[in-house]
Amino acid sequence: MVPQMTEKEYHIQTNKFVKVECPGFATVEFNCMTSENLTIFGNGTTVNIFPDGYYMLHHYEGGRLEIDTEGILTYFPSLVKNMEQLLPERDIRYMFCHNADVTVETVDSDGNVFNVKNNGDFSVIPANTDDISDVSSEDQMRLERKITVFKEHAQKFFIIHVDGSGTELLPYQEIAEYLTSAEQSPATAVLRNELPAFPGVVGITILKLYIGRPYERWLKKYDQESIIPPGIRCQDLTSLPPKEYKRQGPKFGTNVGQGLSVGGAVKRNVRIPIVKCPNIELRQLVQYKPMNEQLRSVMQCGLREYAEYVKSRNEMNDHMQVVDPRSDEERMTAADLQAMACANNELTDYEKADVKRIYKKTLMPPEPSPPPTPQPKRTLADWERDERELQEQKEGLEAIRNKHIPKNFDSEFGKAFLLTEETPPQAGRGGDRVTL
Repeated sequence: MVPQMTEKEYHIQTNKFVKVECPGFATVEFNCMTSENLTIFGNGTTVNIFPDGYYMLHHYEGGRLEIDTEGILTYFPSLVKNMEQLLPERDIRYMFCHNADVTVETVDSDGNVFNVKNNGDFSVIPANTDDISDVSSEDQMRLERKITVFKEHAQKFFIIHVDGSGTELLPYQEIAEYLTSAEQSPATAVLRNELPAFPGVVGITILKLYIGRPYERWLKKYDQESIIPPGIRCQDLTSLPPKEYKRQGPKFGTNVGQGLSVGGAVKRNVRIPIVKCPNIELRQLVQYKPMNEQLRSVMQCGLREYAEYVKSRNEMNDHMQVVDPRSDEERMTAADLQAMACANNELTDYEKADVKRIYKKTLMPPEPSPPPTPQPKRTLADWERDERELQEQKEGLEAIRNKHIPKNFDSEFGKAFLLTEETPPQAGRGGDRVTL
C-alpha cells in the first residue's frame, strides 16, 4: 500500500504597515489591521503598545517589562548565562500592583515566592516544602539572624590606586555573558595574553568599533538608504569595474555535502569589511586564578588586620592632635581678631615686597594741603576773622605792657592739659576717697 500524500493548505494574509523614520529619533511602526504600535530605538530596545492599553517593553539585553490593562507591572530580567541555577527553565519575575492587598511579589530561580502586603507584612512560600511562613516585620526582627550566602548578587569592590586610577573586582558571572557575546561577534577582537610580571594572571583586551557616546545608542538611522525596493532600483554604474572577468564557480554538487549529508555543509562566516580609519573602543580585563578556601581565609584575615590597622592609625592621629582648651565662643572671637588683623595688614609677605619702597613710604612726610582758591571778593566771614585776630593781638600787647601775665595752668593750654591729666577718684582701704 502506498500512502496518499495530502497537500498542506497555507493561508496567506497580507497586512498593511506604516513606518515613520527620522534620523536621530525612534522608528515607529503601525499595524493598520490590529492597530498595534511598535517603537524601535537605536540600541534595539522596542516598546509595543496594544489597542486595549497593554504595554510591553523589550530591552536590548534581554529584559522584558509588561504593564497590563489593570495597572499591574511585571518585570522579567534577562537570563544570565553560565550561572549555577537549580531551575534554569524557570523565569524570574517581579510583580508590582497598587490596587491589591499584595503590592510586591517575586519568584526567584529556586521557585520561592516572596510577597509584600500593603500594610508592611510579608510572607515567604518555599518551593520545596508546603509550609507557608507568614510573619510580620516586627516578628522577623526578633528571629535569630543567620548568615545568608547570595548566589547571584555578589558584592562590589573598588580599589583606588595612588596614581588616581581605579580597579573593580568582578566575579566571573558578571562578565561571562559580556565575554561570550564579544567572542561570538565577528567585529570584535578578543586578545588573551599572560602577564609576565604576574604568573598565573591573564590579561584580556577587547577591541570593538566605537559606536559613539552613550546617548547616541538611542538614535535610530534609516533601515534602508532608499525607499525604493531593491528589485526596481537603478544600477549604480559608478561602482562597476572598467572590465569584467568571468570566474568559474564550484562544480555542481561539490558544495552541498557528501554522501547522506547532502545539505549539511558548514557555511563559512561572512567577514565584515574592515573600516579604513575606525574608532576603536578598548576594554581591559585581568583574570586571576579561581580562589580556594585557604586563599579566601587568608585574604579575609589580611583584610580584617588592615581594617584594624587603619582604625588604630586614625585613633593615634586623633590622639596626637593638639588639644585646644578654648570654648567655641573663644575660638570665634580669635577668628574674628585674626580676620581683622589680616584686613588691616595689607602686606602679609614681606619677603616678596620691596623693602626700600616700604621704608620711603613710611618716612615720607604727608603732602601739604593745596592752598585755598583765591576769590575775587572777600566774604563777611573773612572780615570777621581779621577783626578777631586784631582784637586778640591788642589784648596780648596790653597784657605785656601792664605786665599782666596769667598763670601757666590758667591759660587755655594749661586747662586742656589739666583735663587730660585728671584721673577719677579711687577708694582707699578704709573707705575714704583719695583724690590726686
